[in-house]
Amino acid sequence: VVWLTNSILLGFIVASIQVVFELISGDVHQHRIEKLTNIPDVTCTHRMLFSCAFMYPVDCLLRKIPILNKKSDVSTLKKKVGVFAEDWMLGFLLGIVFALFAHYDVASALTLSIECSTSLTLFPVIAGYFTKALTPLSTGINDFMSSKFEGRHFHVGLDWQFLGASDELWLAVYWNALVTLLFAMVLPGNELLPFAGIINVAIATAAYLVTEGNLPRMLILCTIFSPAYLYAGTFFAPVITNLVTSTGAASLAAGELISNSSIEAPMVIYGLSQCFDIINGNWLPASVLIAWFVCFHFYRRSLHKEEETDLSKITE
Repeated sequence: VVWLTNSILLGFIVASIQVVFELISGDVHQHRIEKLTNIPDVTCTHRMLFSCAFMYPVDCLLRKIPILNKKSDVSTLKKKVGVFAEDWMLGFLLGIVFALFAHYDVASALTLSIECSTSLTLFPVIAGYFTKALTPLSTGINDFMSSKFEGRHFHVGLDWQFLGASDELWLAVYWNALVTLLFAMVLPGNELLPFAGIINVAIATAAYLVTEGNLPRMLILCTIFSPAYLYAGTFFAPVITNLVTSTGAASLAAGELISNSSIEAPMVIYGLSQCFDIINGNWLPASVLIAWFVCFHFYRRSLHKEEETDLSKITE
């Protein structure tokens, strides 16, 4: 916003609006997050969840396909395909795919596969310890806040890491890394070659929550929305480069640009930051923002309906 309008005040105003919607998003996602993690009174207040609204209508269409509207998390797949759905095996197979695209020799390919297998096995385990530790903490915080504000119920807002115990999330992350690399090579108009940002947790987390951990639909959503992250990185490259060079964070040669290939909620950030460009006749950012508000309205309504349905089942 500051880049476009040269107004720090407008930048703070837009940032404040974003924070408000982060809190609203955290509230509407809390019930589903509790269902997926079994951690009471905890939610995620990160802006990466804004992408859920755009994914929601696509997921609704995917749910109409019978084969995609079945429970298909990792535990279900293990019952069907056995060892081939184990974390270490899936990581090993993904490593082989990466190695094939990189034209590695046999020794390097096996090394990469073992590394992928190890990481895909350890990440959910480590995150699982974090998840277990959160339960008494969230309960204690909620009890304390409720005692100070009688009659109100509070949720603890956290970053995405406590969701990392999900095997599906990490599989989607690795899948998206491959997809992003392929898109980076073929997408017209893309000028970004992803490096560190290729491990895009933002897109996988959004897909995980929208699909409730349905792995096939997660992979499809990651594939569909991956280009948005590359195009956003390309679009914001000049302003990010200017920030990097002006602060001395990195030294770049003349003509070089640096950016981020995993900007959280890229379409929303594009709409929010560029909506004032409407005065120059550019209606696209404002249109994207309006589309997000519409999608968020219906997505929020579906989450509320889900919560009401689940609560009614408990009381029966």
